[in-house]
Amino acid sequence: MPHRLIAVTIFAVIITVSHAAEPAFGSPDFHPAPDHPVGWRGDGTGRYPAATPPLEWYRRPKGAFNFLRVQAERPKDNKPLTLPSPGGRGETTAGELLNMGSIREWLVAGPFDAKEHKTALEDVSQPDETTLQPALGEALGGKPWKLEHVSIGNQSQSWARLVLDLALLFGKQEQQEWQNHPGTLDPLVAYACTNIYAPEAMKVLLRIGGTHPAVWVNGKPVKVPGQWDPSPAVELNAGWNRLMVKAASSKSNWNISALITPAPNTGYETKNIVWMAPIPGQSWSSPIVVGSKLFVTADDGTMVCLNKADGRALWTHSTTFFHCISNEEREKFPALAPKVQQLDELMKTLPDILNAGLSVDGSKADGNAALQKKIKEKLELERSIRETMGKADKVYDCWGNDRSWAMATPVSDGKHVWAAFYGGNKGKGANAVVCFDLDGKVVWNHFTGQTGIGEHGQHTTPCLSGNNLVYLSGGTLFCYEKETGNVVWQKKTKFGGVAGASTVALKAGATDVVLMAQEGIFRLSDGVELWKSDLTNSIVTPFNLNGTIYGVADGGNVMKLYAYKLPAPAGDTLKPDIVFKKPWKEIGLNYPGQFTNQIIGPPLVHDGLYYAVTEGGGLAVLDAATGAPIYTKMLDALNPRLTWVFSVGICSGPTLAGNAIHIRDDQSQTLVLAPGREYKELAKNVLWELQPSGAQQEAQSTPVYEGGRIYYRTQFFLYCIGEK
Repeated sequence: MPHRLIAVTIFAVIITVSHAAEPAFGSPDFHPAPDHPVGWRGDGTGRYPAATPPLEWYRRPKGAFNFLRVQAERPKDNKPLTLPSPGGRGETTAGELLNMGSIREWLVAGPFDAKEHKTALEDVSQPDETTLQPALGEALGGKPWKLEHVSIGNQSQSWARLVLDLALLFGKQEQQEWQNHPGTLDPLVAYACTNIYAPEAMKVLLRIGGTHPAVWVNGKPVKVPGQWDPSPAVELNAGWNRLMVKAASSKSNWNISALITPAPNTGYETKNIVWMAPIPGQSWSSPIVVGSKLFVTADDGTMVCLNKADGRALWTHSTTFFHCISNEEREKFPALAPKVQQLDELMKTLPDILNAGLSVDGSKADGNAALQKKIKEKLELERSIRETMGKADKVYDCWGNDRSWAMATPVSDGKHVWAAFYGGNKGKGANAVVCFDLDGKVVWNHFTGQTGIGEHGQHTTPCLSGNNLVYLSGGTLFCYEKETGNVVWQKKTKFGGVAGASTVALKAGATDVVLMAQEGIFRLSDGVELWKSDLTNSIVTPFNLNGTIYGVADGGNVMKLYAYKLPAPAGDTLKPDIVFKKPWKEIGLNYPGQFTNQIIGPPLVHDGLYYAVTEGGGLAVLDAATGAPIYTKMLDALNPRLTWVFSVGICSGPTLAGNAIHIRDDQSQTLVLAPGREYKELAKNVLWELQPSGAQQEAQSTPVYEGGRIYYRTQFFLYCIGEK
């Protein structure tokens, strides 16, 4: 299979049985029960029609940083504009606000021929190049200054970020390096200039990336950092500041990017954030709401239960492989018993430590040495137990998942909560499946043994169907008695690829079945395969809405968006009826690179329309009955994924929050759209969490909506968002 990063947590889908007298999903009166459990994306559809969340919210750096604007054209008379603004900071109405610090508007002049690649910046020189104040239509060395706006649609290759693509701009894109094809670009130089408006003098961090750039701010040189170097600090004057970049090509490519982030220790301000609860370990899982409680997982094998009203941690519990095996098997690891006991005792004290970091803006957790020490101690104990067992016996051996060990979203029937932890990579790995009561008592747990987990690890979540819990671990499908943990059946499938798409509990007529999108449909009572899937579907979890299964078949430009009806089985066979199978190439959104057209998050269906979003920032809206395209839109307001491994993008699917559609990128930006047959943006919201490196944290969780609140998981916090 192709080497692909599945940088996302893909979870299970639960079917909700319709009861007219029951509260609608998203209502604070809704409560999970055996016939309408909750899990990832709520009931699996991502629809919360009774929710009433706020339109706007943010956690952002304090002060004037939020009002920085960029304008490529030379400001009039080169004087600061101090027009009044609603924010009261003398914000100019010129230009555009920075997009998470990204500069996307430039004036560009070139190309200029150089003698050699290594000396190109010295070979080409223009009079007063460090202090130029260009304007559209003027020329530099006979080359006109042209306006260029960085967009998803003008990227010639797959980059780690949106770039000013000079190779594409000057018609050299075919000379760039591609996989197994070395680049043949000649030595070339271009100039790019833009203007940054600051409402007051301030210090910021400026990171220029790309191929061999030289940089000046207001005529002063700025260091270009190496890949792992910190971003240099620069001083911005009140008013307009000029950024000039001189960029040379390499043989491989030719581009630049510019990112401005706040100075360290700027602090944060918030709007409509009720509380921020620190989480004891990273994860891409999503929270669930069960009555007055919230449940969410964390690395390595930790379940956290919080009070929904105020975010206080009520209990925490860590499950290791050691916890899931018999006393006889534990005797093989006598040295581990004290460590496991130490871990168990630590988990009893952890809620108080977490609650000391609870606050509205996250300030009590940021830099909290005692909290970070306790989390580090927990993670080291979990890692030591896991690695010791794996070295002693290969049955416990597992390489790390892409991203984290706690990928699965919990699932609940209102009485118990189930979760799965760990996983593996490249053929090795196992899972721990555990059932808790709502007060944190372990009802049962199960060690799956080696299950042939494929490349990129385990990203699936358990699902509930009646009295059973179904979980896909690697290529093995397990069906448990949900109350006891007894294995009703387990089935080794032929699947061995990316364990992304989770199982889906369904009804085929009166028969309970489970859809394993990678393989087919299995009868729940005995595991008999009733249908062999005719779709490659290893990444995106499908879902059921009113008897129709909606999903996305994998494969870049050969992806298919599909809808199937599920009839009653005829004996031991079942043949779904095709509603539509729409090839992605017919949608009209095709970008360069292997990943920009890849869909990771499930689609959303609402009011007869099917919404799908690619990692690379393409929104496609189809007719849900026919698959006919309605409209497409490049979501330039978000940060797409354009490159190889470990890069942010748009990896969670769209959700319905009351009367609005929410689309998130992996940097916690959310677009709020009006549903319908035309694109209408209502708001854009952001949750900044800058790391010590200056980079924004990455989050690929799907939020939960209940009444006027949103519960949203980032790597380090669980947010409660609501009107204040």
